[in-house]
Amino acid sequence: MLKETTAFSTVTERQLSSQIKARKRALMELIEAFGEEAEAELEQEYTCRKETLEKDIDYFQQTLDKTTSVCNVTQNLLNEERVDQLGFIEKTTKQNKLIPSPHLRPITTAKSSFVVGETANVTLNSTDNEGNIATSGGIPITAKVFSPSGEVGIAKVQDRKDGQYDIVFRPRIAGKHKLVLAAFGRQMSVEPYELNVMPLQRKILTFGNPSLPECIKSSVTLQEPCGVAISHRNNEIFVADTGNHTIRVFDMNGNYKTQMTYLNMTNDFEPMGMALANEGRVILVTDAGNRQVLICARDGNLLRRFGDAHLRRPCGIAVSRSGLIIVADVESHCIFVYNSSGELLTKVGKFGTERGQFRRPFGVAVDSYDNIVVSDRDNHRLQIISPKGEVLSIVGDDRRSAGDNDRLLKYPTGVAVDKDDNIYVCSDWDAQVLMFDSKGSFLKKVLSSEVEGLKYPNGIAVGNDGRLVIVDYGQNCGKL
Repeated sequence: MLKETTAFSTVTERQLSSQIKARKRALMELIEAFGEEAEAELEQEYTCRKETLEKDIDYFQQTLDKTTSVCNVTQNLLNEERVDQLGFIEKTTKQNKLIPSPHLRPITTAKSSFVVGETANVTLNSTDNEGNIATSGGIPITAKVFSPSGEVGIAKVQDRKDGQYDIVFRPRIAGKHKLVLAAFGRQMSVEPYELNVMPLQRKILTFGNPSLPECIKSSVTLQEPCGVAISHRNNEIFVADTGNHTIRVFDMNGNYKTQMTYLNMTNDFEPMGMALANEGRVILVTDAGNRQVLICARDGNLLRRFGDAHLRRPCGIAVSRSGLIIVADVESHCIFVYNSSGELLTKVGKFGTERGQFRRPFGVAVDSYDNIVVSDRDNHRLQIISPKGEVLSIVGDDRRSAGDNDRLLKYPTGVAVDKDDNIYVCSDWDAQVLMFDSKGSFLKKVLSSEVEGLKYPNGIAVGNDGRLVIVDYGQNCGKL
């Protein structure tokens, strides 16, 4: 009895120590992320205000030039005692208002309502006081959106430079919203425009955490899950339940089936990334705690393990059509490529920010051409790499400077590729899932914190039918 108690105490102590180390590592990453995010937001705010001030300066400079010109002509006429022509100058000045009061009206479109969580775009025409449609932009317009609950949101204003302005925002709740406009820092006298926002009709199933009210009944609770894979052959979902040091298996309705745990390791089993091969008969999982890759049978039998001579903290894993095993190592800042026997073939990348370099690569996926898609986490981008190791394209870094939050990648984690080679990626920091085409062009936001209640999505898998499964590290659950 004493031996059993001592053994249990030792195991418990090891588990607690492992959990403390994992939490410490997560907190350090979070602190670093907060610093970088704050710096990025300040830079974006500075750029936005600078552009607005520059527009104001340019406009008032034009006004000053016109005023100076009128004053000079008037003074010349007075000096020449040509008072009879002053009436013409007065008339001309009135026709060309020095400080115009712009009028805006919405352009009628076929879309009469918008949807919660999706980008809403309202295009406006500007006219002068006489009702003439403007043909140039330059007016510093700002916009606010008031939700039915009274919440105020800032909308993005895009000047087309042709007299039209696009007002872009993302509604978080359904109902009547009011759009209020301002020019030159003053609210315009026009009545607020009413916009109808419809609820999103999408069924999301939550599993693995019975403490969540929307979760289906379950006998287990996931703890900090990181990776996920789908077996089409058996209609099963495999989850790397990192905090519980095990692999959980669910059916495609989120019902718990079984688990696979490996105890005879030097350190605690710490599953991170998941992949399947041979139509789901073979399971591959990265074990960050022991710096290795495990290959297992569906019944949980351990077939092979490898990588401890090279890996430091393996995370994402994928299997190519030719049978190569691709592993992302967040601490080595590179990608390792093995053959099916576990022999190292090559290493791709090193620490850095240039093309082909990585900062904490997290997830990997492979498309139908065996191109490797890597979520380059701390560089806030994806890199698409050919089987020869050449960088084909980089996704995400150019949009950070553009300030387009809809397309922005912030600490991307899990990544998956569907049968059409479309790319799905979890943007961890702002809790959303984005979709890109095979070339890296942005398609749409698929899931978000506002609509689906994501918190820290870490792993993602896509089925042959296009169905997505996401594991949420922050909510200790899965969603499909």
